[in-house]
Amino acid sequence: MVMTPPAGVVFDLDGTLVLTESRNAVVWRRFFEANGIGYDDDLAHHVTGRRAQDSLVELTHLFPDRPMDELLSQVAAVELTVPLSDVQPVAGAVHLVYRLADAGIPLALV
Repeated sequence: MVMTPPAGVVFDLDGTLVLTESRNAVVWRRFFEANGIGYDDDLAHHVTGRRAQDSLVELTHLFPDRPMDELLSQVAAVELTVPLSDVQPVAGAVHLVYRLADAGIPLALV
């Protein structure tokens, strides 16, 4: 069987190329606790693997009278305080990306 190489490959970053879930949990825990909200499994379910804006839209009832841009700025500020040093690549991801690049296949991240 002859395989035609793809015209390009698009990757999601979190959980596909790098393992960021534990770091993101620290960010969210600090954010919620700074706002006097306990971080539990239910909140973790709402925010894990999602963009901050998408997560917070469903949780606006927890932040009465706080504009979305203010909440997003606070999340971004908290992110700056949590180091990236524990973020590791997904097993095999680095090798795969290099093989695709060496084959001349365009790569993109979303």
